[in-house]
Amino acid sequence: MHALPGAGNRVVKSRMTFPIETPNEREIDPEILSVVEAVRRKAAAKDAPVLIHTAGVPGAGKSSFARALARRLDPITLLAFDAIMEAIPSYRTMANKEEAFARYELPARAAGYWLVRELIAKKADILFDHSASFPKHVDLLRFAKGAGYSIVFVYVRTPSKIAKERILARQRKEGRHTPLSYVDERLTIIEALLDRYKRLADVYAVIDNDTHRDDLSFFANEAQKLAEKFQKARCESC
Repeated sequence: MHALPGAGNRVVKSRMTFPIETPNEREIDPEILSVVEAVRRKAAAKDAPVLIHTAGVPGAGKSSFARALARRLDPITLLAFDAIMEAIPSYRTMANKEEAFARYELPARAAGYWLVRELIAKKADILFDHSASFPKHVDLLRFAKGAGYSIVFVYVRTPSKIAKERILARQRKEGRHTPLSYVDERLTIIEALLDRYKRLADVYAVIDNDTHRDDLSFFANEAQKLAEKFQKARCESC
């Protein structure tokens, strides 16, 4: 995969340390380690890797968009902390999903950052399905650029009221728990960080998902447009 425009002056080998505290393998629960290790083994190294980072509050539609985009950019490693949590066998067997969330969210997140670090070291293409509400992710993108990555940043923008309604509908349908307080908390942080993310990105895009869309064709269409933009930028840098 070729680098995107703006990547030519990048230092290939970063002298920075990974900016987010992560456990070592021995500190990760074996059940969770088996989940992330399977993803790490499958990922392929690239000469000029790309990190695509989503942003948006819970309920924005990031995961639907990321899955649609991953299908168009295959092979790429799609990474989401919620997906790691939901793949843990013990999480899946717990009937009370609110209790399961409280028990496994933080261990899954810690293992997820271990996986991000490992994938960057491997120079695999990454599609990181995340809210971008953790300020350390600015440093994470800077670290990835120092390691030779091109950065694509996609903000899926959704009003908080609609996001909360989607969360409640998802909980009724799937039993998946997400605290509603996360929406307004993370929206404030994301909006404060957007300018910093934009300055780091080689490709920056905003998707307005501001209605009650149940039709996944919306995400498929938006993913197709970004994939075409991505491929065009990549070809121009050949």
